[in-house]
Amino acid sequence: MKVFFTTTLCILSLFLSAKDYKGAEIYSNESYLYGKFEMRIKAAKGSGQLSTFFLYRNNSEQSSTLWEEIDIEIFGKNTSDFQTNVIIEKVEGTKLMTEEHHSMGFDLSEDFHTFIVEWTPDSISWYVDDILIRTEKEHALSCTHPMSIRFNHWAANISNWVGYFDTSVLPSYQYVDYIKYYSYDSTATDTESTFNLEWTDDFSTFNSGRWSKANWTFGENLCDLIPANAYAENDVLVLKLHDETPPPATSIAESESTDIIAYPNPFYESVFIKESSITSDYSIYNLNGTKLFFSSDVQKTETYLQSLASGKYILQRVYGKHKVSRQVLTKQ
Repeated sequence: MKVFFTTTLCILSLFLSAKDYKGAEIYSNESYLYGKFEMRIKAAKGSGQLSTFFLYRNNSEQSSTLWEEIDIEIFGKNTSDFQTNVIIEKVEGTKLMTEEHHSMGFDLSEDFHTFIVEWTPDSISWYVDDILIRTEKEHALSCTHPMSIRFNHWAANISNWVGYFDTSVLPSYQYVDYIKYYSYDSTATDTESTFNLEWTDDFSTFNSGRWSKANWTFGENLCDLIPANAYAENDVLVLKLHDETPPPATSIAESESTDIIAYPNPFYESVFIKESSITSDYSIYNLNGTKLFFSSDVQKTETYLQSLASGKYILQRVYGKHKVSRQVLTKQ
């Protein structure tokens, strides 16, 4: 991860609830030295966001511990691209990074894809759908300590790296179908037996014996990482990213509803919202993600839209059992 901690996680956690956006992270309660890490991930789409898997030497953010980290970071700004990275410190405060960008030619947010990291004492290799993407050897020699397993979904304030944070797409979701951990056997005589399967987590439930949830943030993160945004649902791990006043939690299928709810679009003096017999709540956001209006009255919502200055706005309708529809409206 392209992150530069300057203080401890204990101190960083004091800043929770100070940020306008909330993300999620889980981390393993145990740390692992070498091994094969296999997982299926469906990334979140949206400029400024990252969907990640990484191995992290605990307390690397502290001055008493030299940094060690191995990354997969999928860019929301272009979800056919992702980054691999190894971050190490040979001298405290001087991070050495080996970022490489990879273009897959297909969208990593449209379906689940299998990612593998193979970590041995002399190399680190990354695979996507069984295709070898990269092998790093020089920095692998400095990764010599056990690391925790982590997934997180966050938004960076480094726009030249991840793009401008597009809050109009929130809430967004990173999904993990499963993860498998294989231990490394240094005595193996052939490649087939180098790694031995130790456990699989299919996220049918959230295993609090294996995982904990983050409750902190860091300087480059536009989000607080909160426990409520990491949960198991429909046999997948969900990592959610939303603004401070999010709509109710939705299922995977419901969160992708995109039915048209208002017309004409663009509109000049009048706009009409397609109403149904189901009670609905309406919210209006600007493109920065700031909520401007909320009402359960469709006529008041139409009137408020008509009063707005020219520009683009997000109209959100929440109805039924937490079903969500959103539409970008243009006021001429």
